Amino acid sequence: MLHTLGDVLRRRRVALLATGVLLAGFLLASFVIAPAVTHGGWEYPDDFWDNYQLAHLITLGDYPYLYFQSSLVPPPALLFALIPVEFVTRHLGMTTGFGFARPHPSAWPVVAPVLVLMSSAALFAADSLADDLGADVRRRLVVGLAGAVALGSVVWWGHPEDALAVTFLLYAVRHSLDGRWARAAWFLGIGVAFQPLIVLAVPAVLFPAGWRRLPAFALRVVVPTVLLLALPVLKDPSDTLRSVVQQPIFPSLTRPTVWMHLAPTIVAQGTTQVRTVEAGPVRLLSAFLAVAIGLWYVRRAPRPSVLVWCLTVTLAFRYLLEPGVEPYDVWPAIAAGLIGTAVWRSWARLWSVATLAIGLTWLTNVRVHASWLWWPIAAGVLWYVALSAPPQLLASGRPDEELSDASDEGTALPSSVAAASDDP
Repeated sequence: MLHTLGDVLRRRRVALLATGVLLAGFLLASFVIAPAVTHGGWEYPDDFWDNYQLAHLITLGDYPYLYFQSSLVPPPALLFALIPVEFVTRHLGMTTGFGFARPHPSAWPVVAPVLVLMSSAALFAADSLADDLGADVRRRLVVGLAGAVALGSVVWWGHPEDALAVTFLLYAVRHSLDGRWARAAWFLGIGVAFQPLIVLAVPAVLFPAGWRRLPAFALRVVVPTVLLLALPVLKDPSDTLRSVVQQPIFPSLTRPTVWMHLAPTIVAQGTTQVRTVEAGPVRLLSAFLAVAIGLWYVRRAPRPSVLVWCLTVTLAFRYLLEPGVEPYDVWPAIAAGLIGTAVWRSWARLWSVATLAIGLTWLTNVRVHASWLWWPIAAGVLWYVALSAPPQLLASGRPDEELSDASDEGTALPSSVAAASDDP
């Protein structure tokens, strides 16, 4: 057992290093740098404390009414993951930052590492997939460190559910490449229960399984979310459906995009008459394009390289086709693009993509709340998608004829992955 654990840690040493860098950087920024700059208390994300409080409400029996007067939009899988930590901090009488700002909430030194470690699961999934596809340690190191910098945006804003959803997506891709479609569908379902953004990648991952088996796999994808939402829908259908279906966003709290003009207004809420728009209808365009990409992928000879690039494209819709965007919305596409580039492109291209990934992460976090800034970021995302495209994107032939412009540098695709096909 110890030998097996040691072997796993050795194989995932890149992810461990990247996690250590992310943890040290976040704790330093939260507890040292930010207080020194602002001359105030510790820096912590309010969004995360909101979810932390909702996890507490579940323990009080208010689970059916989670969506009543709350900003929760995705299914509540993250809340259940937070319950053990919330129970410990509450049992010890620790204070949080929910409701009103506290300079030094006593629960934060406990919760901050948990937030980082939950998000860092994506670094392990990315390293594992890149390893399976043939990337050597040096290339995976670039993916890990650049990915840790980009993932820092997700951690800083307190949304580990995005990282956990991408984690399950990447493991689902591993299983699909091995022809284990049922397991891939279950992993996708768990990921969707954390953050439905990965639904856009489902067509490319599952369509190659075959049309006859697709309904059964689609059922596995939706079951976890249906189970989590069943009680809230039955007890509080109006608030639950408003959040899950209409997906309201506040233009004043996000960076508006060109699609904001097409999003219908839901209602002016409260005494301050804050405008709220419905993001659901605009997101149907992303869903339509994701299905089209899945059909395009399955009608060609499916290749692992093209599949990873399809993930990059569909996850980029999270930023390109949203009425309002957040700084961390660009991270999922960055993660997929880094993996594909590390496996199938040259060192020069990998460094270019990694540099662009860090640049996009910085630019999305610029504290300028103006719609014009979305345009250069969107152009950068499109350029990122183009740079991460595999060299054999438009090639035809059998899936096991995978080519790579990085093969002369020791990065070749394992035949077991390249030749993966449907399980009987």
